[in-house]
Amino acid sequence: MQHHGAPTRLLDWTASPYVAAYFAVEKDPKKDGAIYVVQPALLYQTYGGVPSYPDEDFQKTIRTPSAQDRVYFFWPDYRTERFRAQQAQFSFNSNILGQHDATFIASLTQAAKQNPTLTVFEQWIIPSGNKPEFLKHLRIMNVASHALFPGLDGLGRSLTELVRLKAGI
Repeated sequence: MQHHGAPTRLLDWTASPYVAAYFAVEKDPKKDGAIYVVQPALLYQTYGGVPSYPDEDFQKTIRTPSAQDRVYFFWPDYRTERFRAQQAQFSFNSNILGQHDATFIASLTQAAKQNPTLTVFEQWIIPSGNKPEFLKHLRIMNVASHALFPGLDGLGRSLTELVRLKAGI
């Protein structure tokens, strides 16, 4: 929903580093891009397991404004063409009014303390000057808007990308 201007506690992720790279470089050509790498399984160890779906206690928790801040990852059962192309996964905060980023960082910090020999979280920066080159190489691998957004909107986005790449923007 945030892509359409609505506030949401839902964040979308991908299982593919290539898809993540595409989203890190496709916009804001003058700003550096970033890819965030996490291990959801380690977050679940921090919390003591994965919630069951559908679970009445869980359903009640996500509807309670005063619920404890907790970040959940889930993979949608319903897989649209876009979800499949983007290898979509999601995370959300159990507290309706909670701050996703602060809760997420706290959870990662706790998971890192419990697993000091493992990489729980990484941030990879792609300098703004390298973004066009990334887009060109990703396009060669068919990781571009026409593949990630099946349908007419993907075609339109793809044409815009081609124009931007040709113009060096």
